[in-house]
Amino acid sequence: MIQGENLLLVASLVMTYLFFYYGVFVLKAERRMMDVIFNSFIYGLVIWKLSYGIVHPNMVLENPLTLLYFNGGVVGLVLAAVFIVFYTYWHLKKEHIMSLGILPRQQGIFQ
Repeated sequence: MIQGENLLLVASLVMTYLFFYYGVFVLKAERRMMDVIFNSFIYGLVIWKLSYGIVHPNMVLENPLTLLYFNGGVVGLVLAAVFIVFYTYWHLKKEHIMSLGILPRQQGIFQ
């Protein structure tokens, strides 16, 4: 029997592939922008995974390998989402990259 988590994993991988395909080949998005987005999601994944140490520090101090097995749950997801938003905004503003390749640079959304 197929577990629901595995279906969600496959669905998220397919959606990620379609997102990057659409961004790179259809919108002709800048490589730097796609790198920033990819890096922010990788950092978000790491924060979500390691946030178990913030939520349950005593368990991690007793057995550090619990970080490999457990994740931070909803608290970790919120921390990761907040980090992703701020990190992506900060880098897009810092490098003067337009928003998702849709808005023209003249509108100055990140200026």
